[in-house]
Amino acid sequence: MRTPNLRSEKFVKQNEAINDPSRLKAYNCTRRSGKSIAVAIDFPETCIATPKVNCLYLALTLKSARNIIWDALKDYSLLADPYCKPNESRHEIIFSNKSSVRLMGADC
Repeated sequence: MRTPNLRSEKFVKQNEAINDPSRLKAYNCTRRSGKSIAVAIDFPETCIATPKVNCLYLALTLKSARNIIWDALKDYSLLADPYCKPNESRHEIIFSNKSSVRLMGADC
């Protein structure tokens, strides 16, 4: 499956962060700097490009993870792979190539 272009040319710094080839990434930025959107774009692109990969979004609590990124992550995932399956109760998205994105809270 071809990786769709979900990015905007306007967000140069976010695109640089997404393009970083590091296996593990952590963003330390100010509020409203586009971290969540960058991750919501990066995870589906990674899942489409790499079969059977697992991506984890970890926040302080599951509720905060859901509030921060869940809706954007579902939207971008469905744009990247119309056949992906978001699971609301497990807070997980399974892509057609068996890759997945999961939300978790550090309080579990």
